[in-house]
Amino acid sequence: MNKNRKGYVEISKLKGRCSSGKIRYRDKLQAVSALHRIETARKFDQEDGLETKRTEKRTYKCPECAGIHLTSLTKWYSAKEAA
Repeated sequence: MNKNRKGYVEISKLKGRCSSGKIRYRDKLQAVSALHRIETARKFDQEDGLETKRTEKRTYKCPECAGIHLTSLTKWYSAKEAA
């Protein structure tokens, strides 16, 4: 995978996208690895005095594409809980 100094990975090197537009990871290991890279990049940005919009906190399995996605929500809410 091509990485720059901050640990970013080009999206084209990842598995693909879901019909929802989110990046689809092939398995949980790949998604957790992406979370670690994002956290590292966030720390580098803070050290450089930059802001980042990347706030992903956890992974979840997508019922639509059966892949793994990242989300910034700390807790999963079912449709019943949200209503």
